[in-house]
Amino acid sequence: MKRLILGLCCCIMAIQSHAYSYANAGKEPLLEAREAILGALTQADYAQATLVLQNNAALFQYLQAHHAPDLMTSLQQGLAHKQPKAVYNALNRAMSAEVERRLQAASTQLSHTQVAKVLVIKVKRYTDIMLVDYTAAQKKALNGALKGCLKAIANPGIFGVGSRSADPVAFAQHQAAVISILQRRESNDAITQ
Repeated sequence: MKRLILGLCCCIMAIQSHAYSYANAGKEPLLEAREAILGALTQADYAQATLVLQNNAALFQYLQAHHAPDLMTSLQQGLAHKQPKAVYNALNRAMSAEVERRLQAASTQLSHTQVAKVLVIKVKRYTDIMLVDYTAAQKKALNGALKGCLKAIANPGIFGVGSRSADPVAFAQHQAAVISILQRRESNDAITQ
């Protein structure tokens, strides 16, 4: 009997559990491009940074067309004139544009809990990187607004217990707060450039 129980325990422990992780939900081309460009700039390798930008041109052009006017021009001019601060600020504008894009997508998926949560969690990944340059008050406000976005998403609960409907009005308010904080920060970056 003990061998049977021990055998079952070993089998159960050997089975791998594949739980969904919000932290590892696929590649992020913008983050990878940003990292590569900043890495090249750290080495003062403007040719490599320009090559990375060219290889990711479609991504930056999409963001420019839909969320961040003159993004490519800012990146290209910053690299051509060897202005790392200008490139850094333009990359932050790209990050802000991606945050805005994902929050807009989440706002259309509020009743689809998993989809909306993944989009907001990915937004958090972007803002965590950008928070390095923010004041304590900005960090607190941004994190609070993102938590509000998550709370506004529908929750099916467990067997219906704790379920709640999506709150599009609350989501829109928190989404606007996130975008406002990012836009204020971009304005400050433009002034100090």
